[in-house]
Amino acid sequence: MNETAEPVIDGVPSSHHKKKKLTHKLLANSKFQVLLVIILCGLIGGSYLIIRAASTSYSLWSNNTVPAIITSSTSSSIELGVKFKSQNSGYVTAIKFYKGAQNTGTHIGSLWTAGGSLLASVTFTNETASGWQTANLAQPVNIAANVVYVASYLAPKGHYSYNSGYFTSRHAYSNGPLTALASNNINGPNGVIINSAIPAFPTIGLGNDNFWVDIVFSTKLASAPVAPAPPTTVIAAQNGNSIVVSWNAGISSNPIASYNVLRNGTKIASVNSTTLTYTDTNLTAGDTYAYQIETVDNTNAVSANSVTASVTYNVTPTTVTLSVSPTSLTVGQSATLTWSTTNATSCMATGSWSGSKAISGTASTGALSTTSTYALTCTGPGGNSNASATVTVTASGNRPVGIVQAGNSKTLCISNGSVDDITYNCLSTYTNSDPTWADWVNPWIASTSEPFVGWIAQSPTTHSLIDVQNLIPDSEASNPNWTAECAAGDYNTYATEFAQSMVAAGLGYTVIRLEAEMNGNWNVGSLGSTQAAWTQWDQCWDQEVTAMRAVPGAHFLFDWNINAYYQDFPLANIYPGNAYVDIIGIDQYDAGSSSLPASGIARWNGLVNEADGLNAVAAFATANNKPMSIPEWGTYSTAQTLGAGDDGTFVTEMAQFIDCHDVAYQSYYNANNADVLPLDPSVAPNTTAAYVAAFGPGSSDACTE
Repeated sequence: MNETAEPVIDGVPSSHHKKKKLTHKLLANSKFQVLLVIILCGLIGGSYLIIRAASTSYSLWSNNTVPAIITSSTSSSIELGVKFKSQNSGYVTAIKFYKGAQNTGTHIGSLWTAGGSLLASVTFTNETASGWQTANLAQPVNIAANVVYVASYLAPKGHYSYNSGYFTSRHAYSNGPLTALASNNINGPNGVIINSAIPAFPTIGLGNDNFWVDIVFSTKLASAPVAPAPPTTVIAAQNGNSIVVSWNAGISSNPIASYNVLRNGTKIASVNSTTLTYTDTNLTAGDTYAYQIETVDNTNAVSANSVTASVTYNVTPTTVTLSVSPTSLTVGQSATLTWSTTNATSCMATGSWSGSKAISGTASTGALSTTSTYALTCTGPGGNSNASATVTVTASGNRPVGIVQAGNSKTLCISNGSVDDITYNCLSTYTNSDPTWADWVNPWIASTSEPFVGWIAQSPTTHSLIDVQNLIPDSEASNPNWTAECAAGDYNTYATEFAQSMVAAGLGYTVIRLEAEMNGNWNVGSLGSTQAAWTQWDQCWDQEVTAMRAVPGAHFLFDWNINAYYQDFPLANIYPGNAYVDIIGIDQYDAGSSSLPASGIARWNGLVNEADGLNAVAAFATANNKPMSIPEWGTYSTAQTLGAGDDGTFVTEMAQFIDCHDVAYQSYYNANNADVLPLDPSVAPNTTAAYVAAFGPGSSDACTE
């Protein structure tokens, strides 16, 4: 702005301004107005005449005021405003601005709070070519006393009118209750702008210039305040399981306090003035809902109902699908459950599983021992839906269901003798002391002179044998090439003959612990200590297992069985492979490192967490989808350096471990020797009592994990 002009106030030179201000003060003075009414009444000559006073309207400047600069050189779109306040509360009813002939385009007036909240806007129509233009607001806006507001208008083509330096630090302008603020550190700049193509809140001071924006203000309205107006647009649309209603802002001369939401003519909610949406969830499928909105101002005046927005609530039925794969398997194997839903919010499992489930997902059945049916009921806005899936479980390798399975059969076995009142259907035997191949292929348990053939024959669907057989006889111990020969298949003929002997004796369902405790150094067929040796040993195992399985009538299970806490080899490095192993076992006695506590739960925790201890083997079995076994376990005599003696805690904790894991079978090593304590109350009362409590008549699942 480089044009300058002598200040003009209301089109009157400043030298006459004091007289005009005096006139304004008299007219605004309430005592003067009362005196004027009395004088008028006196002039009527005593007649009784009731006069209804009209509201007095004010503007900052009269319509006779002419700016110093009618047309600026600026030609871009700009919002121009003035800061003002009123000493009285009242109503802004219109926006005004002075227009030059080149100030063309569509002008939009706005009323703002000092913080930039839009209170009202109006588009100017029926403008004259130049001079003051006035646009009435659709609803008067109530403003508070002594609060700063901003009136502005959009000049889309620029070329606005102005006076440079009008609002100096000492130059506020007042008319009646209205004051246009002076520019200073308190008020900030007056004469504010912002470059914008659309209406926007002006904040930038520009040389304290007056851009000749004004208002029409009344301390009271000539008629009662107009009730607020409802929103002009209401939209209702279904969004999933709800209906979302939205609307534009209502119009009110007083501040809007809230909106009422009506559904089918009944109020269902009230939301605050800044919330222009409502989500309705209390719905019934197939019903049609008609929504209207009421505007409520801060005096609790309520508008008429808005236009109606209707929508029919259509609900997608709740459905669930559940499948299992595979649908049939053998004992000890697991299946995967997969389910999905539509329009469900919750699912509950019953049958062979239980509890709350996600609305979609997968889950493992874990190792199964019997045919199982899984059911799922899912609930949602569309109702309830049910699904089920069944997995058929058969005995592994055509094995009778009543004997040891390659699964979580938890068969209770014993190696020798018995315990009062406990019935055993599983016995552990040892044919691993064979001098020659001739002995190896004819195991002593297959002889009819031994009791085992007859015992199995008594009940072949419930009686089981667990037998230890080495990979080679003692005669091969001096052969440095035995693993290479075996890995090449040179011993397959012997393996076939062994299997034929077992099948011929009716022992074709035996669980074979082939080279049990192979990580020890006390057997002829031990692993060795290098990866190359382990690889050949694994190949030897694979060859013999394959040969034995090929014999007609052979339904053996092969248990790959390490010894705990001795030579903790990496299990994955010495494992023959899932194709050749049915069960993964560990022999665990109450003996181990000298650093273990003497007894109790601390000792158990130390044992179970050893590098190749129970927990490690259980995790390895799970990772390979195999059940585990504990073919030998028991308390250990204190006559041995590492034994804990008659430790009942060990037995109790072992029972809990078995109940908490997938265990095909477990067998107490019930031999009265210098090492393991027998199940005999006269020798090991604590061990025996804990064993009977855990596995005897009336015992129950001990798992508390």
